[in-house]
Amino acid sequence: MLFYATMKLTRKSIPYPEGVPSMIIYDKSGNELQEIQSPTLSEAQLEQARLLNANLKEADLFKANLFRADLNGAVLFRADLEKADLREAMVEGADLRKADLDSAALQGSSFRGSNLKGANLHAAKMTIADFRKTNLQGADLHEAHMDNVRMAEADLFKANLEKAELWGADLISANLSCANLHGANLKGADLRGANLEKADLRYADLQGASMQKANLQGAKLEGAILKGTFMKGADLRGADLFGAIGKFIY
Repeated sequence: MLFYATMKLTRKSIPYPEGVPSMIIYDKSGNELQEIQSPTLSEAQLEQARLLNANLKEADLFKANLFRADLNGAVLFRADLEKADLREAMVEGADLRKADLDSAALQGSSFRGSNLKGANLHAAKMTIADFRKTNLQGADLHEAHMDNVRMAEADLFKANLEKAELWGADLISANLSCANLHGANLKGADLRGANLEKADLRYADLQGASMQKANLQGAKLEGAILKGTFMKGADLRGADLFGAIGKFIY
């Protein structure tokens, strides 16, 4: 596999068994820099690396520096990206099913159209990131920092967004059915046309949120803050609004 970027491993390389091919590193001019035989890329310096369509299945990328890296189409199934730096990285159309992105820095990155089903994004920093049309079914996003994130048409079925920061998030036409949004901050979020059927929105802050024509059938809104929330045309059949705070616009 070729990497077109300067790379430095901060951990001591551990040789592969004899006969296993090594990884050759090149700079941007195509000059060979070094040959590495190691099963880990933990804390690797891969800033602006070109990893288009790379096979990184189950790779150890713990705390790796992937700032502005190109990972479009990459296979990162079950990869360990905990605390990795993926700011402004391009990760579109990639396979990140069950990947571990706990506390990863994803600000300004693009995961558009990627598959993150069952991924761990707990406490990930996702401000202004692009997750449009992304598969996040069953993903763990609790306590994630997602202010102004772009998630239009994303599939968040049964995703855990408990206490997530979603201020000003774009969730137009997103699928949030059966999602856990307990205590989430959705101030000013755009949820027009979103599917929130049977979603848990208890004690969520929806002040000033736009929820026109959203599907809220059977949703739990107990104790939710609905001051100035726009709900014109929303379907609230069977929704539990007991103890909801504020007056919403219907």
